Amino acid sequence: MKLIRASVCGYCMGVERAIKKTFQEAVSHPEKKIVTLGPLIHNPNTLAKLEQRGVYSIETPNEIADPHNTIVIIRAHGVPPKLEKEILQTGASIVDATCPKVHMSQKMAQDYEKAGYRIIIAGEKNHSEIIGILGYATSAMVVLDIDEALEIAHRIKETDGSPTKVVLLAQTTYSESKFAEMVSALKEILPNLEVAHTICKATRERQESLYNLCKLVDAVLVIGGKKSANTQRLKAIAEEQGLPVWLIEDERDLPEAIYQFDTVGLTAGASTPKELIDRIESILSNSQ
Repeated sequence: MKLIRASVCGYCMGVERAIKKTFQEAVSHPEKKIVTLGPLIHNPNTLAKLEQRGVYSIETPNEIADPHNTIVIIRAHGVPPKLEKEILQTGASIVDATCPKVHMSQKMAQDYEKAGYRIIIAGEKNHSEIIGILGYATSAMVVLDIDEALEIAHRIKETDGSPTKVVLLAQTTYSESKFAEMVSALKEILPNLEVAHTICKATRERQESLYNLCKLVDAVLVIGGKKSANTQRLKAIAEEQGLPVWLIEDERDLPEAIYQFDTVGLTAGASTPKELIDRIESILSNSQ
């Protein structure tokens, strides 16, 4: 079996930054309780290492048992400002590890709303990043795909007429190709549509790298958390190329079927540590 690793895979800047901040807090403040608001990243291996350092996740500020002795880490996805205020009102401290790219999207959405724009965001309604952005622009409308976007565009045109001030943003991990298709489709209905390119460069690079990888291999392994949006996106891209693809969280998920292929591609989500990718590659190499 020949193994080819995608040229870009694994931790992105925002995730690596959040992990470093969290470990630094655990080391610098051993007397404090360090908690993350929601799982820091969607990777069970990394979360297990954090738990070994005494770092656990909570879902709401109500779970902060000893607020004056607690540091709450805001993960890379960010949170609505209202939720941040609720945490501070408990008496707990906050360390903001929101990805700078997500911060930019939050600020951009807020500015567009203040300027009177109708805001459409391509993304997943229940994703933490989107929930956080909606806290900065409460009137924004979230669409998952082109069909939902077209429905809203027609509604805006019927209600407001044309031209009207409308802007399209995207979740930082949204599919680059699907976003481009959405832009083209919406501009047919709303010719004055403004487009804010908020898809993260790291997401774009990983997706482009995978497209190139798919031309060289017979099957693909995507390594990462099964609850990770960007990892699921990579799996979908490989499937769209017509290749057999498996999403695995670690070596225990390796499928027997993978050993029948001559050339296998390896890629990984933005929450996947390099050492895990290396370990999977080593196991496959040594099994031959």
